[in-house]
Amino acid sequence: MSIAVFTGPSLEPARVTAALPGARVLPPAGRGDLAAAHGEGARTLLLIDGAFAHRRAVSPGEIVAAMRAGARVVGAASLGAVRAAECHPAGMEGIGAVAALYRHGVIRDDDEVAVAVEPERGHRAASVALINVRFAVLAALRRGLLARASAAAVLGAARALHFSERTWPAIFAAAGIAPGHELLERCRATDVKRRDAELAVARLADASGDGGPAARPAGSSAAPAAPGARYGGHDPLLGATRQALAPGLARWLEGSGRHRLYAGLLDGAAPEAVWARLERDRELASELMRWYAVHTAAALEGSDDGAALAPFLAMARSEIAAAHGCPGWAELEAELRGRQAGEALARARAAAYALALARRNVRSATGSGA
Repeated sequence: MSIAVFTGPSLEPARVTAALPGARVLPPAGRGDLAAAHGEGARTLLLIDGAFAHRRAVSPGEIVAAMRAGARVVGAASLGAVRAAECHPAGMEGIGAVAALYRHGVIRDDDEVAVAVEPERGHRAASVALINVRFAVLAALRRGLLARASAAAVLGAARALHFSERTWPAIFAAAGIAPGHELLERCRATDVKRRDAELAVARLADASGDGGPAARPAGSSAAPAAPGARYGGHDPLLGATRQALAPGLARWLEGSGRHRLYAGLLDGAAPEAVWARLERDRELASELMRWYAVHTAAALEGSDDGAALAPFLAMARSEIAAAHGCPGWAELEAELRGRQAGEALARARAAAYALALARRNVRSATGSGA
């Protein structure tokens, strides 16, 4: 398998070469670079980093053209994640959290992943990506290193800065906060873009059999870890086993109505059948990440005020009813009541409550509407 990897600020080329010794490692892609690499023999194109300002960016049209010409195109971490979300209907594959967040509309702007780079130093990042700020703020909030008001101030300050000016000292200064050593070090260590890039490279190394020492060992597995556990980033199952994950994932998909996105996947389908179907459709990683995100955000400490949760619960119920093909929540409850001894209704209620909690907690923590 001939692989070309476009990388720079998200993951240094040496790490790619260590995991994929046979791959061509190229600088961040600009307009025309994918077609050139495919024309020179690359059959798999992994787009991690791309030009944002100094060159014309890779367009969705040229990605689609490359796939029509027979290339497999995969995106992750940065511009690759943006284009993977845009070109998913045409067959581009997205890997990792950032790609999933773009695809599901949780984040939308290119500014979330844009950074200043130092071309003379291997395109090393010279600023912090906004998506990394989001993840760092949530992690600091969960560990008690930031209060909610401070977390919102940090995120607001990062949003207000141009992407080229986002550094941790500048962000905290703009937020009016003097960070402690532990907080600053943890923020600097939070890099979801790098984590996703490493995951994408490891996934290709597994598939090609060309993995070096950084490739994931055969037989490794994972799942949504309990709140507070760290997600290592290299395991698409998020730290558990398939056997442990499959039942919970199936319950979430049925309760949320997302199982209806997969034709022929019926209510009450066996967890192994659900898992196999998601694998066949190449949707397993995306669905696991969505479940993990809801699970983790819902577990954040939040207000016990039922009135504050009410609008989020109403929104979640409306969305889940629509996903089930019902005009409203009352109609969904009437349809599910009595089915499977009440289990179907219980799953829908649990999914709605988890989704409402997750959205309230994320908005309260960061000021985001996600």
